[in-house]
Amino acid sequence: MMRARLVGTIGLSDVAEAAYDSSLDGLLNAADVTRPNPPVLMRETDLEVAIKLMEEVHEEHVAVVEDTDTMQMIGVVHEVEVMLAYNKAIVRAREEEHGAL
Repeated sequence: MMRARLVGTIGLSDVAEAAYDSSLDGLLNAADVTRPNPPVLMRETDLEVAIKLMEEVHEEHVAVVEDTDTMQMIGVVHEVEVMLAYNKAIVRAREEEHGAL
């Protein structure tokens, strides 16, 4: 399966002004408002690093790519999903530590 290459992202703040300006209808396309070189996570990025990146860049959604050379898109992760996975990992580690598993 061929995956698309990530070339940029578009956030609400990127289109907020243009979205309400009807004189721009039909003049702008996605490429016009795309932020090139967006923050990304790689498949093997651990959860602590993911959380830190999301905090640093103030993004709730971050693209996940195969690697930063190819920028082959795997998907998008939401901050809530990362936090839930992190919490599950902590609970599991505590259970293992206390022999509950």
